[in-house]
Amino acid sequence: GEASGFCRQCEAGSAPDATHSRCDACEAGTFAAEGASECTNCSTGSVAPRRAEGCEDCRRQPGHFADVDVDRCVACDAGKFALSNATRCEECPPNGVAGRGQLSDRCEKCGAGYAPDADQAKCDICPAGRAAGAKESECTACDPGWVALRGAESGECTACEAGKHASPDNATCIACDAGKVSGRAKLECSEECDGDTVAQPGSSTCRPCLGGYVPNEERSHCEPCAAGSYSAEGSAKCAPCAEGDVARTQGSARCEPCRAGYYEVNRKQCEPCAAGNFSTKGSAQCAPCAEGRVTRTRGLADCDPCRAGYYEVDRKRCDLCEAGKVSSEGAHACAANCTPGEVASP
Repeated sequence: GEASGFCRQCEAGSAPDATHSRCDACEAGTFAAEGASECTNCSTGSVAPRRAEGCEDCRRQPGHFADVDVDRCVACDAGKFALSNATRCEECPPNGVAGRGQLSDRCEKCGAGYAPDADQAKCDICPAGRAAGAKESECTACDPGWVALRGAESGECTACEAGKHASPDNATCIACDAGKVSGRAKLECSEECDGDTVAQPGSSTCRPCLGGYVPNEERSHCEPCAAGSYSAEGSAKCAPCAEGDVARTQGSARCEPCRAGYYEVNRKQCEPCAAGNFSTKGSAQCAPCAEGRVTRTRGLADCDPCRAGYYEVDRKRCDLCEAGKVSSEGAHACAANCTPGEVASP
């Protein structure tokens, strides 16, 4: 330089040349403080632009690396991280995430119910029907008949229990409709109950009805047979009682015959036979007594013959024969059979 008669210090970011005749700017990657005798190389992990008085330490900036091509600390892209002294960013493992320039020297793992997004920048919640355990790299679709709520904390899909089926999006289990059943882990309730069995909503098996009951139209529950009809266990329909038999109340498993002296009315009740009539067990109607025989009161099983000296009146009573007339046992009328000189004994 020009003779000045004295020496001066170089400004920061520069240092004397080899002849000490001028101050040269420090190159990128080196630095010099004011008055320094030379430019000093930055340490590993640090950078400096041309004419720098100091280096920028990228190690103090997690998620950044020392890019010597641009002479500055550069943030790692999403899905990458940088260790101390790094000169480049490393890819996160498949199950790790890191945001752009994230202040970390490592990738984070997603918790159960979450998985890395496509850029591995953040953890996305698993949608319904998919699940991911802790530290897994993706949300896996549930198998048919298995379900998972959005962001399921268990990290697993759960099998639908018997009597339920998976919703179309595999998010929840839905109870089977009445009259249908399913086993464990089913997509739908495809088994329909037969005509003689029922299943309430959410049932795993169809069951037969008890005696006196039959399935309703939807096969959701058992309904009682009406009075006058019956059913055996496992029947599909109620049957009417036979003539002479009755079922007095609804829900009867069998019909009972009317006892002797009574007759069946509408298969629902037994009424006593009127005086002058009788019936045997299980009769649909009463029969009148034969001539000479009577039933004095209602509800009798047999007719009695009128004794000798009496005769039958309306099948209901026995009256004494008039004087001079006689009758044998079971007579319908008295006869004048006495000969001259005889009288009828009372």
